[in-house]
Amino acid sequence: MIPQFHTVKRFLAGAMGVSVLLGSLPVCTAAAAENLLGDVDGDGVITGHDTACISRYLYDDSFSLTAEQLARADITRDGQVTAEDAIWLHANYEQYALGDVALNGKISIENACLVYQWIYQNNGQTGENALTLTEVQQNLMDTDADGRITTLDVQNMLYLFTAEYLFCGKTGCYYLHDINGSRYSLDGDVDGDGYVTDHDAAILNVFAQTGTEPEEDTAPSFWVRGDVNHDGLYDDQDAALIHQQSLYTYEKPAPERTALQSAQTAMLLHTYQMLGYTVEITKGNPSLSDDLPCRIDDSVRTIRIDTVDYHLLDADADGTVTMEDGRFLLKAYSYRLAGSDFYPAEGCYVLQ
Repeated sequence: MIPQFHTVKRFLAGAMGVSVLLGSLPVCTAAAAENLLGDVDGDGVITGHDTACISRYLYDDSFSLTAEQLARADITRDGQVTAEDAIWLHANYEQYALGDVALNGKISIENACLVYQWIYQNNGQTGENALTLTEVQQNLMDTDADGRITTLDVQNMLYLFTAEYLFCGKTGCYYLHDINGSRYSLDGDVDGDGYVTDHDAAILNVFAQTGTEPEEDTAPSFWVRGDVNHDGLYDDQDAALIHQQSLYTYEKPAPERTALQSAQTAMLLHTYQMLGYTVEITKGNPSLSDDLPCRIDDSVRTIRIDTVDYHLLDADADGTVTMEDGRFLLKAYSYRLAGSDFYPAEGCYVLQ
């Protein structure tokens, strides 16, 4: 079923009074990509991605097309690329709509899942049922026509699926974009604890070094918020950007706490667990002013600690706080006193 926006844009084509040109325009068939009028992206098939490329060129000053692409985008053959070209292409020539990755004529949640799976594969997470997609299908994933496939494309596709997307609000605009004008979904809070800290950077470092996906409770936030530079990859570049904006670091876990105090807490947690105490991780506010951010309740043999504080004790980002983390934090404290590099290698935020 063709989504509602398609019908609306067809109506716009009529309202613009361009229907008189229909008989004079060539019908696009299987021609060579370089000669196919309307095949802006050059993949050999005219799709919604071609229309998206035209509209983004028209309404986004940061986006450009080559001279060859502009020639293929001039659908009305009037010597210039305008909204009229986008309207014509969308209303008459698209073989597949933007977002129709499965090539089945439907905009569905299945397509959003395919985009997510493709992102996983591009980041080394290839499973038994690996996707093999054509260039056309990959272009149909690129809903914002920026040349990259990221979680923002997934977000855009979900808007399409729920029929809530309003495009860019201008006539002839068909590329999808962040309707709020922000990248809130890529804020660097990889572990999902509500704060951007060095623990988030460390998780990305571990993934970049080992290719191991984060533990189950962290994975959703990792994939949604980890691609900070919006290049479709989850790597040390993202980690470096996160470290730059971290509210709390391993070196300075709170305004009145040091790495030495964190090391003491990590060792304390390990010792009490060896004595049979249970660590209860709570979602609240970090204990910013306390020397030790945990509460020991001997009556029920429990140690309570906030999620953010616990993450900042997890120096090796393996999901648990052990004596090893205490040792790493203590070594980091020693580095600090000695004036040496705090982290083990340039661009690496995992303590070892």
